[in-house]
Amino acid sequence: MGNSCLIKVQSPIAYRGREEINLAERNIQITKQACKIQNLAREYCKIFAAQTRMIENFGSELEFLPLYFIYRPARNIPYATVEVELKGVYLHYCGLDKAGSLVVKERYQGFPCRANPLVFEKFQSQHQCNYFCGLLGLRPLKVTEKLRAAVRPKASQSPQPPCRADNGQCPQTQRKACHNQR
Repeated sequence: MGNSCLIKVQSPIAYRGREEINLAERNIQITKQACKIQNLAREYCKIFAAQTRMIENFGSELEFLPLYFIYRPARNIPYATVEVELKGVYLHYCGLDKAGSLVVKERYQGFPCRANPLVFEKFQSQHQCNYFCGLLGLRPLKVTEKLRAAVRPKASQSPQPPCRADNGQCPQTQRKACHNQR
């Protein structure tokens, strides 16, 4: 006996009177993006879990279920995703809508996959280290404003020491001139 699965349709395109080609294109784009984001998050969680297994008191591992892309040609909404059904009681999912208002969905399984792919890029600039970062021995990804104010710009970006020759020329220039005369 196999596992129960959920089919999720990312975009309803059962509207008549609109160009169905554009709606089908939109449906495939949204569905592919949902698979890409969830499966990318899944891979990051696997890497993270491998790093944290040996750390005592780290806690349980976060896991994302795999999300599969399917094509259903006989349906008016041809593209969808399939994932394994979670067993047990799932109370609610909380999130923010586009206006920033809290949304609570009862008996909803899993991550909604509506995150923008930029969430992975924004992590570096928005992450704030916490207890778990300390367990991993990680440092902050960005310099805080207090540290920026304390750092003074250097006069020279060159790794070479400043020129101190008696004749006013840099010793490096003198060596190059001698080398060229040979």
